[in-house]
Amino acid sequence: MLDLRQWIPQIESSIENYVQMDPRESHNEKERKRRLRIKNACQMMKGLLPRVCDKTDNATVFENAVHFIAFMKETVGSDYDMEFLEKTCMF
Repeated sequence: MLDLRQWIPQIESSIENYVQMDPRESHNEKERKRRLRIKNACQMMKGLLPRVCDKTDNATVFENAVHFIAFMKETVGSDYDMEFLEKTCMF
């Protein structure tokens, strides 16, 4: 059986941190999370793109991603655009 008492201190701590966080700290935290998302996405792209290694800088990864997507769009066309959006769109 799940003991909810173990979660109460964590929840209370999270609420206190949220309430005590001033607008600047809140903005900084959001910015840190945004940068982490970019970093993680770039790492994933490095694994998906041809001829890109772990040492490739992020700007080059993004440029290669643009060229690769454009190439794939020319090769495959836009037949799968709607399917992709339906499966992956978060909005």
